[in-house]
Amino acid sequence: MNGTELFNFCFGCLPSEISGTVIITPFLPLGKFKEYLKPDGDFSGRLYSGFTSGEVTVIRSGIGDRLLGDAVLLLREAKAKKILFVGTCGGLNDCAIGDILVVTAAFNGEGFSKYHTPGFSIANEIASGELIKGDPGYAKDLSGFLADRMDPTKELRSGAVFTIGSLMAEHERNLVHLAKAGFLGVEMELSAVYRAAAVGGIPAAGLVAVSDLPLTKGPGENITSREKNALNETIESIVRFSSGFAEE
Repeated sequence: MNGTELFNFCFGCLPSEISGTVIITPFLPLGKFKEYLKPDGDFSGRLYSGFTSGEVTVIRSGIGDRLLGDAVLLLREAKAKKILFVGTCGGLNDCAIGDILVVTAAFNGEGFSKYHTPGFSIANEIASGELIKGDPGYAKDLSGFLADRMDPTKELRSGAVFTIGSLMAEHERNLVHLAKAGFLGVEMELSAVYRAAAVGGIPAAGLVAVSDLPLTKGPGENITSREKNALNETIESIVRFSSGFAEE
């Protein structure tokens, strides 16, 4: 199977139908983005689905580093020029539910099995692993765009997150180490996005909302009505901001 055939299999369209600027999200509904970007056409393949609106394509990929990494590598076939990841993370340190983060780098903690192998040490993983950077210029442009448009009472954060290979590895012992190492959050895709984008020579940046606080509140755990409202408002905001930024 050549590159075009594989692309069509995965995306359900030809590479030429993808625009130069791509928003890619693991799970946020495409319908949310369609409130801000008028679709010219939809596509749906075996792995990925999305729509194109003028010079912007939005792709919903599913959760996990492999799906995201392969999607970004395949976007070389489409000659994508910019990639903006939009998603969520579990917040660490002083992050709060509903915070917005511009992710400048993601630690490569990919891979499921190692987390469940006897003797695994998250401290050793951090000591021996790699921090993969996004494109600094694209992240700076994103931060500037957000600073001009965000509610001035809300803080815009930027920094590194840890990409973890197993949701079940997000337990206290591991999370304490990640917080002490200074990571702002933990999620499951961005190191693969940044690595694949670097391989393809495509500038990439990440915009995420803090959806939970895994050291104290896992996804959906004891969330207050105030926190739920803050998260819903932030999800709407990152969809709106990313759509506007991609159109510029």
